[in-house]
Amino acid sequence: MLKQKNYLIGLMFLAALVLAGCMPHGSTAHWPNIEQVRPLESKRSLIKRLAAYEVQVVEQNDHLRIIIPTDDFFDVDKSALWISKEPALALVAKLVLLYGNTPVFVQGFSDNIENEASNVERTTRQANDVAAVLWSYGVDQRRLRVKGYGSKFPIADNKTVQGRWYNYRIEIKV
Repeated sequence: MLKQKNYLIGLMFLAALVLAGCMPHGSTAHWPNIEQVRPLESKRSLIKRLAAYEVQVVEQNDHLRIIIPTDDFFDVDKSALWISKEPALALVAKLVLLYGNTPVFVQGFSDNIENEASNVERTTRQANDVAAVLWSYGVDQRRLRVKGYGSKFPIADNKTVQGRWYNYRIEIKV
């Protein structure tokens, strides 16, 4: 009964923040869901669950490189996140939270099909949207470093459809 009462008090507090304009608006504003109240999971478990969303996690020494295919997470040529992918970003946030106060670099990349100014603008918006979702799930805003690189730093050949698909991504480095 006490847990239920505390949960309801927390919901009322969140509602007051939303009404006061202190919470983000749009696709990143939400009420607590099962991803937020589930007990801490291990890093291995989170990485395994992220694979179901086609999110790659590469461990490099004490750091992580999380690669999110933006074609699967955003409307084509827009920065609007698919709401159905928010659970994957909640898992990414949980993974990032395991790294304490380590800086989190959220970087956007694209192929080289459009002009570079458009690519940089779009990848910056997409990286900002992902960072906003991470923040909404508890990642301290002071840890987040956001940058859109456009078509710089490709990881595959832009001459093929598959290569362009690989280059169109968000990388989160912790």
